[in-house]
Order: sequence, then C-alpha cells, then structure tokens
Amino acid sequence: MDGSLGVDHVWLRRLQRALDETECPASLDDALRPLMARFPQEIDAGDLQAAVDGQRELWRDLLYSAAGGFDLPTSYLVDWAVSICVYTLSDPMVFKVVNREMFNSDRRTPGMSGGVSDGLRACLPYIRFLIEPSKHCPRAMCSARRCAAASSMRGCGPGFPGAKAQLRCACAPGNPE
Repeated sequence: MDGSLGVDHVWLRRLQRALDETECPASLDDALRPLMARFPQEIDAGDLQAAVDGQRELWRDLLYSAAGGFDLPTSYLVDWAVSICVYTLSDPMVFKVVNREMFNSDRRTPGMSGGVSDGLRACLPYIRFLIEPSKHCPRAMCSARRCAAASSMRGCGPGFPGAKAQLRCACAPGNPE
C-alpha cells in the first residue's frame, strides 16, 4: 500500500514485530536513555530528566490516595504514569521525535527497504514502556478503549504514538482481566 488511504498492513506487521522483539525496560530512565542518546539536539537530557524527576516527586504519593483523585493500587508504577506525561510534554518534545520516527517516510517510497529505521529503533524501548500502563490499569479506571487513568492525568493526555491495538486496557472487551 502506498499509504495514501487506509491502513498500511505491511508497516503495521513490521512495527509490531519490532515491538515484540524489544524487551520492556525495567524503568522509565532505561526506556528514555536510547532516545536521548540518538536525538541530543532535539531532546535535552538534562531538561527531560528534570521533568521526569519533578513529575515522579509530584505523583509519588498523589497517585495512590483517594484525595489525589487517582487512588491507584501501589502495583501501578509511578514511572508508568510519568511515561504518559513525558509523551505529552511540549518541552522537550518527545512526542514530536517519536511521531516523526514512527512515520518513516522511506517505508512509503517504492524500492526502499521499508524497514524499521535506526531512529525508530532508538524510540522502541520508550514506546514499549509506554504500552505498559494500559496493561495494568485497574478495572475501575478503564473505558472500553483506553485507560482512563492515562487520559485523566492532570496536565497529561492519553497520547500514544502508534500500535493502537496495544493501547487497550487489560480489562477492555476482548482482553484478559
């Protein structure tokens, strides 16, 4: 498919395979490290670390209390919530880098390899980590399509750069509880 209309199923298959081959990092820091190393001109490592550390501090207790408005179980990691917030930041613009690399215009050029670029490979650990919150969302926080916790984080939207099938909550219809 040339990408002008519809779903590019070949690209979706290649992307899914690359995601499946990418191990989920143990922490958000581990997930962001390749991204920061590959794109230092666009993602200032110091600024991003300050944003991550600040959001972790803010949400460390807030996520687990009813008074904070989330009342998540302690099994829901702070880093999962922060990973969603990182994607929505306007500075540094992580979403811009990830989205650009996800598109990979070479995949739509006849005769090109159409594979996963080195730039996208640097994004895959973060993308893989970003998928995790939807797998662990408590039933009470879910809608049919995505984790309500992800969409209601103060100052953060649900943002996910692709692979929509994986964004469903673990408790959504068709997914195991």
